[in-house]
Amino acid sequence: MPVLKVLLVIIVGLILATQRFDLLGPDARHHLNNMVFYVFYPALIGCSLAETMTLEGLADLWFLLVNVLISCIIGSVLGWILVKITKPPRHLWGLVISCCSAANLGNMLFIILPALCEEENNAFGHASTCSPDGKAYASLSLAVSTFGKLKHSSMVIMRSNSVRKIFAPSTIAAMIGFIIGIASPIRKTFIDDGAPLHVIYGSAELIGNAGIPSITLIVGANLLKGTITQMLEFSLIMLWNYGIAAVSLTFWIACYLWLLG
Repeated sequence: MPVLKVLLVIIVGLILATQRFDLLGPDARHHLNNMVFYVFYPALIGCSLAETMTLEGLADLWFLLVNVLISCIIGSVLGWILVKITKPPRHLWGLVISCCSAANLGNMLFIILPALCEEENNAFGHASTCSPDGKAYASLSLAVSTFGKLKHSSMVIMRSNSVRKIFAPSTIAAMIGFIIGIASPIRKTFIDDGAPLHVIYGSAELIGNAGIPSITLIVGANLLKGTITQMLEFSLIMLWNYGIAAVSLTFWIACYLWLLG
């Protein structure tokens, strides 16, 4: 059901991008994507981490970092196997392995989270805790994959003297969210009930909530550029993907629960 709900929103984005409606044409998608990157996602990430990352509970979230690390390692191994089997041009090996390593950290979790939280026995508990915990997990995973680029970005900065390349909006938002959540005096000023500046946090949270539906609509609109042949190829790829995921996901959940003891 969560996947079906996401697909329905994607279909809406696809319809809005057609020539008949032309509400999500190339220019509109470009501007909306910039809004997501520079405004919606930073607000969503900052608010999610600020609300969840308290100093007392920070030690209890060790499994988030471990899970992201394991996901990146498994993705890297699968990416290496993929390039060995498909044999793409040598200069693309690093790109393929990097994409497999990052996988769907962040974006896909954000997209599927609202529908997932409505389901019983979801991975993030009761509906009252699912949204904040799930958003914190997705925010942390996205922030980690932004921090993973720091080494590469630092080298770019040393050559180009461009500070903007290392401080992406999501990275800055993650830093601010950590500071607000961990520093108790700042947290009491912005987040806690009766906080004098709670209206600022509430406004940022309202803006951030627009990020999930926006990026989902963009995904649907981008499908319009594909040909029928490409869509059929994509369908076959997704068929194999979900077929393998049914087995691998079950195996991973069993191992994960065994590790937690």
